[in-house]
Amino acid sequence: MSYTAAIEFIEFSHAFGTRLNLHTMKHILQQLGSPHERLNIIHVAGTNGKGSTSSHLASMLMAQGYRTGLFTSPHMHCYTERIRINGVNISQEDFMSIFEQVKALVMPLVTEGLCPYPAMFDWMTLIGFVHFDRMLLDVVVLEVGLGGLEDATNVIDHPLAAVITPIDIDHVDILGAELSGIAAHKAGIIKEGCPVIFHHQLPDADVVIRQTAMKHSAPSYCLEANHIQPLQADLKEQVFNFSHPVHPMNEITIRMMGVHQMNNASLALLTLLVLRQTGILHITDDALRSGLQQSFWAGRLEVVSQMPLIIIDGAHNLQGADILYKFLLENFADKKINFLMGMLNNKDVDGVLNKLTPLGNKLYFTRAHNPKAVNPVDMADRIHLLGKEVHAIEDMTEAVQLAVAETTTDEVLVITGSLYLVGDAKAILLQTMDEQKEAS
Repeated sequence: MSYTAAIEFIEFSHAFGTRLNLHTMKHILQQLGSPHERLNIIHVAGTNGKGSTSSHLASMLMAQGYRTGLFTSPHMHCYTERIRINGVNISQEDFMSIFEQVKALVMPLVTEGLCPYPAMFDWMTLIGFVHFDRMLLDVVVLEVGLGGLEDATNVIDHPLAAVITPIDIDHVDILGAELSGIAAHKAGIIKEGCPVIFHHQLPDADVVIRQTAMKHSAPSYCLEANHIQPLQADLKEQVFNFSHPVHPMNEITIRMMGVHQMNNASLALLTLLVLRQTGILHITDDALRSGLQQSFWAGRLEVVSQMPLIIIDGAHNLQGADILYKFLLENFADKKINFLMGMLNNKDVDGVLNKLTPLGNKLYFTRAHNPKAVNPVDMADRIHLLGKEVHAIEDMTEAVQLAVAETTTDEVLVITGSLYLVGDAKAILLQTMDEQKEAS
């Protein structure tokens, strides 16, 4: 079977299947030799900032010399991005080999009616565990896919730490619309006696995390807002002081933009400081600083062009849109801002549009390459703002090229919404810029 055929089968399985329950996941993993039980895992849950926080963690661990696995979702360009070792994607050959091994165990269960066709994330989780185990890693940073309590990754019993980023309303079709209920899902990754490091939360979520930690005799460490003191920020880097009592550090530099990235970096930093303090990991201050300075997470307030200025950001929910809104007001209040947007129908489309589009000068709507993508005409019809120039363009390449062509050098183009849109739009942009260079 080729890599392409493997991906086609996974997508077929996802379209006709459903998420496996944890009992079935554990049964399959047991048949695979229980690879997950041999991994040293830092488990990361939350609504926003999971990917960036995971990236910061992996970067600091690599800076110390730890052989580090990183499991994240969704991908921007290719499925292999989801499974990385020391920053390198799993090869297509390894992916295909492990997929065939997993499929040989799963399909008899499907045929016998013992489980449904697995969802895509189930396949990726199984492949990731096997690959990480084969490669004899020191540490794996494992990002939850959805929720936590019933997530496919939540088969581990003894993580090094449970990390929880900011929690907000998202995936209401699965997690519900109550913040306390959503927090209960996220806190489901807390295990007996393992340290819990969490970002300060809204009161309903905070109570749930602290109560769950107490129930499991898990020592908890909260990153409060006053533990971070911003010093300097521009479009290239940010500098801040970190004053958590576990181990204060001054003048930390990161190259990811937005105040929220100082929070994500600080949460990752606190996690490794806790693991160092408890003797679980050895990591120097120099490695922590170097790792944070080198850390990068594509598609999050990422500048992909200077002339004109083009920023891509996967603000796919209301909390993400609020972060993007504040960033744009702080940095570009004196400039006209054009938006190219596309979203999925399982997100708060109206909430995101109502938050961001009032800032827009020209608005371009297109369709992300995903079955759940919202019709761009429908998105355009939801906007009723006087004086706004609105375009609904089905073809993404055409939409990107038009938006870039109509953005002048004194304007800003922001490409946002679904991460699937952001990833594909970035690829189109880079290809277009390469073609322009060759032509000139």
